[in-house]
This record gives sequence, structure tokens and C-alpha cells, in this order.
Amino acid sequence: MIARTFTIDNAPVLFSDKCISDAGFTFAPGKSYIFSVNAIRIKENHTIENGNSYSVTFSVWKDNGKFKVKDIN
Repeated sequence: MIARTFTIDNAPVLFSDKCISDAGFTFAPGKSYIFSVNAIRIKENHTIENGNSYSVTFSVWKDNGKFKVKDIN
């Protein structure tokens, strides 16, 4: 398992209409993955609230030299 922890100083910015970064991870064809993010909300006064959890399970393969991905949830 590979885990990445972000702090206030290096937190990625998340948007509801954009994909999250893969944080430099290399996905290999023929493998399946679970990618999950647990987000917290940081208020203007720097207090923290529980946020949302997001996850996806998917497989990766190559077809005619191009990477393909399928959601397997």
C-alpha cells in the first residue's frame, strides 16, 4: 500500500468538476487499483471539520498501444 499524507502547507486543491492528481504514481497495465481520498475542511479560523471520502476501484490495460481504464466498483 502506498499512502500520501498532505498538510495545510502542501494540500492539493480539490474541485468537484476536475480530476484529482495521481500524485506521481505510475499505473501499470494488467493491474487493478483502489484510489481513495479522505478530505477534511479547514475553516478560515484554522479549525478542522470532517470532510468527504472518495474512492474508486479500477483496472488498467493496453489496447493497440493505448492505456485503457475500467471502473470495477
